[in-house]
Amino acid sequence: MPNKLKPALIIGLVALITILQYSTDLSAHRHHILYQALFFIPIMLAGFWFGLRSGLATSIGITLLLCPFTYFHWSGIAGDFNNVMEMVLYNGVAVILGVLKDRERKQQKHAREVERLATMGQSVSGLAHDMKTSLIAIGGFSRLIRKRGHCPDHVDNCMEELDVIIAEARRLETMTENMLDFARPLELNCTREDITRIVKQSIQIVSESKKEKSVRIETEFSTRFTHVIADPVRINQVLINLLQNAVEASPDGETVTVIIVGNRRQMVISIRDRGCGLPEGHKENIFSPFFTTKEKGTGLGLPIAEKIIEAHGGYLEVLENHGRGVTFQIVLPLRKIA
Repeated sequence: MPNKLKPALIIGLVALITILQYSTDLSAHRHHILYQALFFIPIMLAGFWFGLRSGLATSIGITLLLCPFTYFHWSGIAGDFNNVMEMVLYNGVAVILGVLKDRERKQQKHAREVERLATMGQSVSGLAHDMKTSLIAIGGFSRLIRKRGHCPDHVDNCMEELDVIIAEARRLETMTENMLDFARPLELNCTREDITRIVKQSIQIVSESKKEKSVRIETEFSTRFTHVIADPVRINQVLINLLQNAVEASPDGETVTVIIVGNRRQMVISIRDRGCGLPEGHKENIFSPFFTTKEKGTGLGLPIAEKIIEAHGGYLEVLENHGRGVTFQIVLPLRKIA
């Protein structure tokens, strides 16, 4: 059940049972006993779903609702004292369930933190290995060039080695920029933008950079709501990252499809590839920092993309295609200009 509906369900149950309690004739003792027992249902749901505060708030609310009924129908018989004990029991059950739920949440949070740190430790180790490989290449070729000096016989070899040094230095620069992008707070320069223009621009950039891959990129724009309030540079960064991943994952001769649909409230940009899909168990970690399946990947492209989309008030998700490949969906809210 969606979290937004849970409070409404609890309030609705409390209201319904209270109305039945007050509208039923006092002589129907069995009905009143049943209604009092039914009050445990919203209390237990509040405790299980939201923890101590919500469980206790629900039990106190029920107690306050039942106080007038108990007061006006008080006759000093054993049943009245049972009603009071029932109200005490409501709050006791709420406290017990709430404490247990809060303890479970803390344990789950601790387990996630331990798992996150373990994953990060493994990923940082791999990242350090990649950086060390680049530094070894830069240092090794630099020493070779220095050793050869100005010998004209080795100019061609020196030029090739310099190309390797430049490429590895650029790779280290990209890795450092990604780490800084992920670590520092994100600042957006939002303007009113036509998302189709940004998508077409991103496709053009990726098509130029991936000429060696014979993968087509097709578009399907089926909405008249194409304008969003967004940072065009950051959205372009996300789209390029997702499009490059899709092209790299798709075999030669296949097609990557970019689909845009929307309504008055939100816009959905889907990037669908025709690759082999995600290996089992990778979907849960795909947005984790430093997690990567690429030989020379940093594992920060998707976490940064997710961070950018969330900063726009949207979200990024991955879906398995029917057949093969995956679809990355960007969901952006259509906010009005302030």
